[in-house]
Amino acid sequence: MAETIRENHQQNLIVSLCYDEANFRIIRNSVGLDLFEGEYRTLASGLYNYIDVYDLPPFDHCHDILLDLAGKYPDNSDTYSFLAEGITELKDKINFDFVIAKLQDFIRQQNLKQGIMSAAQLVQTGGDDANDRIEQVLNEAMAERINIFDPGTFLIDTARGLSFLDETADSFPTGIEELDKRNLGPIRKGLHLFVAPPKRGKSWWLVHLGKRAIMSGHKVCHVTLEMSESLTSQRYYQTFHSIAKRKDNLFRHEIVETPGTTTFEDLEELPIKSRMSFDDPDIREKIANRSSHYKFRNIVVKEFPTGGLTIQDLAAYLDSLINSKFRPDLLIVDYADLMYIGAANYRLELGKLYKDLRGLAVKYDIAIATASQSNRDGIRKTDESTVAEDFSKLATADTVIMYNQTEMERRLSLARLLVTNARTDESRIALIISQSYATGNFVRKATLLTKHYDDVLGQIKQELD
Repeated sequence: MAETIRENHQQNLIVSLCYDEANFRIIRNSVGLDLFEGEYRTLASGLYNYIDVYDLPPFDHCHDILLDLAGKYPDNSDTYSFLAEGITELKDKINFDFVIAKLQDFIRQQNLKQGIMSAAQLVQTGGDDANDRIEQVLNEAMAERINIFDPGTFLIDTARGLSFLDETADSFPTGIEELDKRNLGPIRKGLHLFVAPPKRGKSWWLVHLGKRAIMSGHKVCHVTLEMSESLTSQRYYQTFHSIAKRKDNLFRHEIVETPGTTTFEDLEELPIKSRMSFDDPDIREKIANRSSHYKFRNIVVKEFPTGGLTIQDLAAYLDSLINSKFRPDLLIVDYADLMYIGAANYRLELGKLYKDLRGLAVKYDIAIATASQSNRDGIRKTDESTVAEDFSKLATADTVIMYNQTEMERRLSLARLLVTNARTDESRIALIISQSYATGNFVRKATLLTKHYDDVLGQIKQELD
């Protein structure tokens, strides 16, 4: 029965290619020859050649094409005669609109069939990487296909056209007022990218985003490719409870704002206070008691080997989470540059990886946040020129925030942030932030950067020297 249905689909498509003046180009451009089977494929190839040359449906010239095929392949002449009779019988009876309405189903069915057949061949041939190749083939076959049959948004349709008014509130908070009021946190169906020099806070920023999302009632999946699950978990407990690593007398420089604004004015030295530290003898009990809150049910941390995670692996892992009734709102990948990237053409593969990540965000209707490493110049300056490897990752991301910290700022637990790319609002927003890694706080306070910040920093440097 299934074979008969597939054959009827193919026959209907052939007739539509020959006579449907309104839709023949859609079929030509959306149905690959590999999706036809047997002699339908041979005939479709002839019809496609005609359409490519004349930009018209063949109409009754399809019989000329069939005669040519019968002469070229005499053993199949009876089949071509049968096809000619079917076309003649159907051309005045077929509902072309119905054929087009069913076209997406046909394409998906044929792709799935091909994927299953290819996977079966791989099972037979085997090999060390057979399982990985089988998974890749099946994932590609099941991947959501581009829907060319939805015409898009006509702006006269205000119910659909004005849907953006419902989407602006879906930016995930960063806890930084100047970013949040511009919706510069992670967004659904978007890619959020944080760029920083080596060992300068990439993972901490991602943990900070996870914390803020959880505090807002969202579910978070944190994939770590650099740190272990246990160390990543430690950072979450630390940032939620402001736990000090050890009981030391520490100080930090805090930002003083101009009254009534979020603009930098001065710095003041303050002691770092913490109610708990990891060297407390009863720290396990303290953390357990404070972590029974329901919000901790909304985060899962998963470790994958550095350089081993593919986009297909990540999609399969998301599917398994969703099947287990945990559907994340925010996916954190720490960090994308440490996923599997083909070595043959590294920069091109890296750029494609970022596009694929954003594609996952769209497919699963989630926000994705990741980080990337800047080069050595990123310590001294904050601009796009400091991005390591492929520059196209900046163009793919919806929001890009760059982190800069001189050695002097590092001594004072200060840093600067610059929004270099913002698809949803203005960019080039420059901020100064105070930090306390000692208690797990990526940012304690943030203000807009002003010109006299360097003067204040220089004065403190003279005092310390």
